[in-house]
Amino acid sequence: MSKPIQVLVLTLLVVVALVGLRLALAGPVDERAEVREALRVALKASREGKPGGLLDHLSASLKVSDTDMQLNGKQIGDFIADQKPDITVDDPEPVVTGDEARIKSSIRLKMGLFGVNVEKQIKSVTMLFRRESARVFLVFPSQKWRLTDVQTDDADLNELMPN
Repeated sequence: MSKPIQVLVLTLLVVVALVGLRLALAGPVDERAEVREALRVALKASREGKPGGLLDHLSASLKVSDTDMQLNGKQIGDFIADQKPDITVDDPEPVVTGDEARIKSSIRLKMGLFGVNVEKQIKSVTMLFRRESARVFLVFPSQKWRLTDVQTDDADLNELMPN
């Protein structure tokens, strides 16, 4: 192996070791802050029409009012990019129990739906986040809070449909 390649390999190994050490020595985790941050990032991405930031925080097994959403990343991405839904969670404070976190709140929603601008407040929404496996820098195993379940009254969902 040539000298420049050896130096490159050694440098990469040192960087990987330092990142691994940093992750291992990270202080206590504020789980509530992590869930709030996951929600903030996802809502910001939605508002800005950036589907990647939102999709990264949705579980592949997402259910809405007991309906399996069977996520199609392209369809969701197109919808987010086109509509830029603006969702505000009035009380984003989670209750964390182990690997689950619940946020119960009303939400305000502004978006286009079937060619009609919709602005609604949904009074009672429960969002369930769970820690799911993820990777940091494509190498280090990690956990990430992802939205896995959204529950609300069917009447609230029906309000979203234009008359």
